[in-house]
Parts: sequence; C-alpha cells; structure tokens
Amino acid sequence: MRETYRLLTQDLADVPGPVWIIGMAETATGLAAGLADTLARTCGRSDVSIHHTTRMPLDLEPLAQFSESHSHAPSHLLYPPHPVLEDTFRATRTLVLVDDEISTGKTLAELAIRVLPYLPNLDRVAIVSLVNWLNLVSRQGIENGLHCGSQCTETSWHALLEGTFRFEPDAAFRRGDLPANVEATSVRQWARDDLGRCGVAVPRGGFRAPMIDAGNFTQGRPVAVVGTGECAFQPFLLAEALELAGHMVTMQCTSRSPVLIGGAIEATLICPDPYGQSVGYYLHNPPSRHCVGVSVSERDCGGPPVVTGGDWLHCRVTDPLPGLGD
Repeated sequence: MRETYRLLTQDLADVPGPVWIIGMAETATGLAAGLADTLARTCGRSDVSIHHTTRMPLDLEPLAQFSESHSHAPSHLLYPPHPVLEDTFRATRTLVLVDDEISTGKTLAELAIRVLPYLPNLDRVAIVSLVNWLNLVSRQGIENGLHCGSQCTETSWHALLEGTFRFEPDAAFRRGDLPANVEATSVRQWARDDLGRCGVAVPRGGFRAPMIDAGNFTQGRPVAVVGTGECAFQPFLLAEALELAGHMVTMQCTSRSPVLIGGAIEATLICPDPYGQSVGYYLHNPPSRHCVGVSVSERDCGGPPVVTGGDWLHCRVTDPLPGLGD
C-alpha cells in the first residue's frame, strides 16, 4: 500500500502549493490520506491538507452535496474546512481529487465544479485513482468542463492502471438480491469532524502511527487489521506499524458495497453499521479464525465488526489525525 501511495504521488512532488487533497467516500478516504501522508514524508512538504467527502451527517451546513448516480449509496456530503484551515483552503493552488476507480468521471467532475468557486488561486487539478477507465475523449470533456469559467489552467491524470471497457448483455445472467437497507433510517451524530471530514493539515514528515501493546499478540499468529466504514487510514497506519514490528499483517475495511461471490471474492459477511444508521455493511474475504483480529473504529462499536470464531481486539481512534502517536 505504501508503494501504491509512492507511485501515485511521484508526479505530484513539485506541484505548486498549498495542495488540497479530497478523497471520495468511502473507498478513497484511506487512499487520499495515504497520498497526502506520502507527499509530506517523501517530499518534506508542509503545505498539504487532506479532506474527504462523507455520507455521515455532521452538525454543520455542507459546503457541497451531490449524488453518485450509479452507486448503491449515492449521497455525498462535503463539509467546509475547520476555521483554522479556511485561509489555506482558499489559497489552494493544486487541488487533488482521489477515487479508487474512475468509470465515467461524472462524480469527480461534479465534486470539482462544486469546489472550484471557493478556490480563487487555483492553478491545477490533479485527478488520481488506482484505475482509470476513461478514454481521451471523455477526459477532454471533463477537462473542458473544469476550465470553462474557471481560473484553473491545467488538469492532469494519474493512475496505476488505465484502459476502457464495454458491456455486452448476457441473457442468462440472473443477479442476486440487492440490499434493501441502503438509505439511513436514523440520523445519529456518531461521525467525527477531526479525522478528515472537515480537513486536516498534514504535518511535515507525515502522520505518526498509533501503536498497541505487541504482547497482545500470540507469537507467530497472523494479524488482521480491520477498519470500519470511512475510518480507513488510521487502521492502515496501525497495520504498517505492526508489520514493521515483525508481525505478519493484512489490512482491510468493512464497506457499504455489496459484492457477488466469485472470482477474487470467496466469501462475504454482513456486519453491523458502525455509525448507527441501520444501513448494510459487509466484510469481503473475512480473516481466518487463525488470525488475531484488530478492529479500528472512530467510535466505540461494542464488539467486533464480524464473528469469525477468532480472537479480536477493539481499538478506538482517540486523538485527531495529527496526534495519533498517543
């Protein structure tokens, strides 16, 4: 994962700053924070901030609200930066938009168009993803939309894999039942505003990793770190620290995305909603019962994200993102 961050940021090392990075919930909350963290670590930059959209309600008026039309969980909220970051936000010269996969580009373009009016000093938009399926014509259409009526003069694209795809109907295909609980039925103020939903300034040298007592782990047993929902980057930092301490570690997150069994997906489990909104969450390819499971959440969830028959530890993020070392 760290190598992925490095590859995706290697062309962004010298972009004009301040640099403001926005990840798309929920699949790119961790990816965007990893890119910001790596820029600060490898380039020594102190002008990078991380921000992400969310599907969680805060007691604030959103800066922007839009829909991801092809998603099972379409609503996106972007809240304004914390007051201490407002001047940095408005001074942004490079806006970096991050998603795991770009299929049509419509959602990222919608986000950019909503944000551009707040960035009077913007010079450049960088669009970063693991996979980009847009052809040159589609990319040019998005670039034209961003430049129309905007002071932004340059758009760049960065991905590990690029290609195109098309669908052919399969008359024999029968889809399984889609989840019914995709809309929140209760609005509980469980989401935090200090982990990225209202922006975080990345310290020079990157974020400090949290650590837990390695004595909790049986020697030789693999460790499975599991993040919950939009809480993805803190689990990565913990998993990385445990691996550097000599443990065999895998890391994954629960997700609102339902996936059909097949191919790389061998199993999936339904999980409790970590935010108390009564929507469906899943853990695909859950860890073996032979692993020690470590769940990481931004709030107390009262139990493991799944029942696998193995041993579990439960960690709650106690500090705002820059202070994870405590």
